[in-house]
Formats: sequence, C-alpha cells, structure tokens
Amino acid sequence: MDREPARAYVRDHQTEIQRCYERELRQHADLAGRIAVELMLNSQGWVTSAVVKEDTLQSAPVRACILAAVRAWQFPFAPSGESAVAFSWVFKSDRPQQ
Repeated sequence: MDREPARAYVRDHQTEIQRCYERELRQHADLAGRIAVELMLNSQGWVTSAVVKEDTLQSAPVRACILAAVRAWQFPFAPSGESAVAFSWVFKSDRPQQ
C-alpha cells in the first residue's frame, strides 16, 4: 500500500486529533507527550481497529478521544486487502506556564 495517501488523509484530519489534546490541556497546562496508533484498514478504506502502540502523554481522555476519532475514519482509497498503517502525534503546549 502506498502510505503517502494515508499520510495526506491524516494531515487533513489533524484538527480532530488536536481538539482531543486541547480539550484536556485546559485541565492540565503541562500536558505533553507522544501517542502512536496502529490502524487496520479494510479493502474499502474503513478503519476496522485502532490500537495505541505508545503513549508518553499518559492521558486516558486524550487517548480515548483519538481512538474514537480514528475509528470513524474512512480513507479515500481502497487497499488491496486489510492493511496496517501507523501514525504518531507529538503534543506540546505553546502556552506559557503559570
């Protein structure tokens, strides 16, 4: 599977992921870290499963929000069969600490 269309799709949906982080950032101003997720796509491009492979952010609400978001995605291409793709996001607040 050509990974570039998958990367482009994820970039187009970056605001969904960012919202997950920013919602929790209101409660925890020092929240920072990385979350890596592996997705399985079926031959119609739908995400059939999403699993967190790494989480240094250690925020259950952000993790749950990201998984809910990606599980609703349908990629705009059809893999030849079930395919795995992995993505990671690094989160760091640009807000000054109080």
